[in-house]
Amino acid sequence: THTFVSERLKDCAVCANRKIDVTIDPRHTLTQVIEQWKQHPSLLLVNPSIVSKEKTLYMVAPEQLEQMTRPNLNQAIGNLVQSGDVLSVTDPSKATGIQIRVTLSAPPQ
Repeated sequence: THTFVSERLKDCAVCANRKIDVTIDPRHTLTQVIEQWKQHPSLLLVNPSIVSKEKTLYMVAPEQLEQMTRPNLNQAIGNLVQSGDVLSVTDPSKATGIQIRVTLSAPPQ
């Protein structure tokens, strides 16, 4: 067998096992937020499932949960979470879950 020593990176969301602070426009839909997180350099998610302490926002699988949470994809994130909420995100591209602390803030007009 081959083994290797992996290096912990202090700014890696998975290695550091810390909360990542993310500011989100409360008017964006959950779909828009997920698409932003797929491009976020600290996250680079592929197909995330997202839960808060109070509710399941979106689950990729099993199919029944995906169907039940699919309507949330079109909801404004401001209707689903509050500023300061911590979201638990799992993704097939990550070995462990990620904790994201949300700040809701609309950009200046």
